[in-house]
Amino acid sequence: MAERITITIPNDLHERLQAVKDALNVSRVCQEGLEVAIRIEELKREKSPNMDTLIERLRIEKEQDVAEWKEKGVIEGKKDALNLSYREFKDLESKESITDDLTYWIEENHFEYMEGFVDKDVFLEGWLEGVLSVWDEAKELL
Repeated sequence: MAERITITIPNDLHERLQAVKDALNVSRVCQEGLEVAIRIEELKREKSPNMDTLIERLRIEKEQDVAEWKEKGVIEGKKDALNLSYREFKDLESKESITDDLTYWIEENHFEYMEGFVDKDVFLEGWLEGVLSVWDEAKELL
């Protein structure tokens, strides 16, 4: 059994169709076009094969990427700590997060890490941990 539907086409397309209508099976052409469009949509909605494998691999890569950027932040924070003042250490120790001014300073001084880096928060978190690890060691000796 077949179902009937009505389609709407622009006036200029209708005029062009009138000129070739006798040579075409309009119903067949519409069916074929719909078949292709529907199949494409169905394919897009199907779960990709091996999706679980892909997701697991991407999770591992993300974890490795985060760890690598945090490590770079710690290393750079420890280097920068050698030039910080007592007040700067105390200020950083009392804050729970890095201020916008400090973020700007870090971005300016570590441009090679910040350019194109998607999640700079990971680097900044590592940087702060690096600075505070030096401070923890130094304040015990003051």
